[in-house]
Amino acid sequence: MELAISHFCKKNRIIAELKALYPEDEWDFSPLIRDKFFGGRQVNREYSLKFLDQMREDLTTKKQQASCATRLHRQINTWNLREEFDFPRYL
Repeated sequence: MELAISHFCKKNRIIAELKALYPEDEWDFSPLIRDKFFGGRQVNREYSLKFLDQMREDLTTKKQQASCATRLHRQINTWNLREEFDFPRYL
C-alpha cells in the first residue's frame, strides 16, 4: 500500500512541476492526464518508482529540455481532453 501511495504522490509532483514549466497548457484534467501520460498502474512499482525519481530529477535539472517535459507538452496539445473527460470514470 505504501508503494502505491508513494507512486501516486511522485506522479502528482511531476505533473505539478510540468504545470509550472508549461502554465499555458490545459491542466484542468490532471487525473486524466496522469492516467494517459503514465499509462495507468505499473506492475513493478519498485522499478517504476526509480523511473519516476529519474524523471523528476531530469525535470529539476533540464527543465523544458527534459524528454518527459517535451513529450507531455506535445501530447497535451494533441489530446482532446474535454471529450475524454466525459468518460464516466472521471465524472
